[in-house]
Amino acid sequence: MNRQNSSTAGFSLMELIVLIGIVGLLAAVSLPQLRTMAEDFRLKGAARDILSYFQKAKMEAVKRGANVALNFTPGNPGSFVMFIDNGADEGTPDDFIRNGGEELLGEVTLPKGILFDSTTFSADRTGFGVNGLPKKLGRVKLANANDKKYQIILSMTGNVRLENKWGD
Repeated sequence: MNRQNSSTAGFSLMELIVLIGIVGLLAAVSLPQLRTMAEDFRLKGAARDILSYFQKAKMEAVKRGANVALNFTPGNPGSFVMFIDNGADEGTPDDFIRNGGEELLGEVTLPKGILFDSTTFSADRTGFGVNGLPKKLGRVKLANANDKKYQIILSMTGNVRLENKWGD
């Protein structure tokens, strides 16, 4: 029988302990950075979602021939609603407040850790008219605990853009 010498096969216990120590050290160093990156990606995703809702509101206003409003509630967590502002079922049309039977098109609460800092829209409300142009101009500001910031800007032509700074 041909037997291998057991002292030359595989890794020694000491080599495995050193390897586990190195892997543990690398994990301990990189985990906080990965957590920060995940929080930053979550913020950017929330900002892109709001931008998409602005674009959807604009398209719905033109498609339905009715004003579409967005109401923002700043805070942590912040939220917003999008609805047809047509005064249905004894509501008041064009007041940027969902009342009566005005149809709800979307309701969003921001993810945990995303601060809905503020808007520059009067009374935190805006919307689009039947021609696709905004009723109120302004911006929505978002931030996270890492001091990463995004703003969604609505221009007078109805263009919506995303910026990764606040540049007031």
